[in-house]
Amino acid sequence: MGYTDDEILKMLPPDGKTTLDKLAELAKKAVDEGLVEYGILHRPSKGAGFYATLLEFGTKCYNPETGNLMLDEPALFKYYQWHADMVKKGVIPLEPPAWMIIHATFVEGKTFCTLASHVGTPGEWKEKYGLTDEALENDLGFLPFPPSVKDGKPISVHEFAPYVITSQCKHPDIAALLIMLATSPHACAIHSAHTLRPPYRGSALENPLIKDNEYIQRTATSA
Repeated sequence: MGYTDDEILKMLPPDGKTTLDKLAELAKKAVDEGLVEYGILHRPSKGAGFYATLLEFGTKCYNPETGNLMLDEPALFKYYQWHADMVKKGVIPLEPPAWMIIHATFVEGKTFCTLASHVGTPGEWKEKYGLTDEALENDLGFLPFPPSVKDGKPISVHEFAPYVITSQCKHPDIAALLIMLATSPHACAIHSAHTLRPPYRGSALENPLIKDNEYIQRTATSA
């Protein structure tokens, strides 16, 4: 679109200190100029990634004092209204395409921005969609999910993996032990090494499996 690398960094800084509307503005410009087929794509199905986009609008999903999930109607209305407005502007399609198309069009440069993925997805893009190391380094950029309002707090470059033990669980202690083992630093490092996803625990970054992985170390700082 004629912007220099420095101009892009100012509009979409790696620390995510911009707004969702700024991202949408650039996405619309890319669509209007015929540079991409899609402006912004989001998940076509349920998943943890939706939680990050809910947080962009300040949505409260959990009450830490009671331990209960909650329905934040005002924030959810803003969330859905923004998506409806983006559909009307042609930034987001009325219905998202299938996963295969979402991934392929982004790797091929036909989608300006994907909210359906995160910094851990390039592992899949390399394996299934032909993403090269050169393209990953020079053509793709990542930033935390930006807030919907100016001066809001960026969310993360990663999705979230909540673990829940329900009140109906017959063996909560065993369930808690399984969660502890599944989220140990070593387990996180193994997962990162195979997927390129930053570990959920910072201590895992010192694990020999990923300690020298430049991509994981670089993206983990904002995860």
